Amino acid sequence: MAIKSFSELMQLNLKEHISKKPILKKEGGEWKKIGELDYLSWPDCLWLLHQNGAEKVVYGNVRSGADHPLFLIDGRAPFVRVYVEVDGDRRELDYPVIDGARDISMDKLLQSDIHNATQRGFVKCVAINWGLGLSLWQKEENEEGKRRKPSDDLEFHSIMAIKERVNRFITSKLQGGMSMEDVLSGLQLSQAQFSTVMKYFDGIATFEQRLSRL
Repeated sequence: MAIKSFSELMQLNLKEHISKKPILKKEGGEWKKIGELDYLSWPDCLWLLHQNGAEKVVYGNVRSGADHPLFLIDGRAPFVRVYVEVDGDRRELDYPVIDGARDISMDKLLQSDIHNATQRGFVKCVAINWGLGLSLWQKEENEEGKRRKPSDDLEFHSIMAIKERVNRFITSKLQGGMSMEDVLSGLQLSQAQFSTVMKYFDGIATFEQRLSRL
């Protein structure tokens, strides 16, 4: 059985699999809880992939030139590069080593921080590339946007939000009776060309992440 499509995985009911994490804000030199966000844990993400058609799921860390899972930019801004392979389809994603919304200084970095970043990177890579749990990341981004002022400032725009809109447009067309072949014909793209275009979103997002660490 082949794994379900991006749109099918994105629309899965995750109610029974949602975990909670606190939203913290620094006020007066102290971090205070101001709310909660929903997230999908890595064990649930792995289990749901198998429950929805995946036969083999492998993930882990791409190793640096020093044969270490941690990457640095100018000796700071630690991040991990996570790979996920679902039934032979391999994708990669860079994920920052952070504590919630807080940066971690190099002198306080622990092996457990790298492990946690790898697990979250796995879940996010799955969401971006296969759709599972993407709605939760979208909700997190929307909540973050509410905590910051809505604006036409480019700082508040997201390439992945555009990818999400594209996927919603396509999903609405499919639900309206069009086939994927009809969509591709209307776009004047082959399946391979369409897949390439969708990968551009991830590439631009990674490019922006790297720029932000300079």
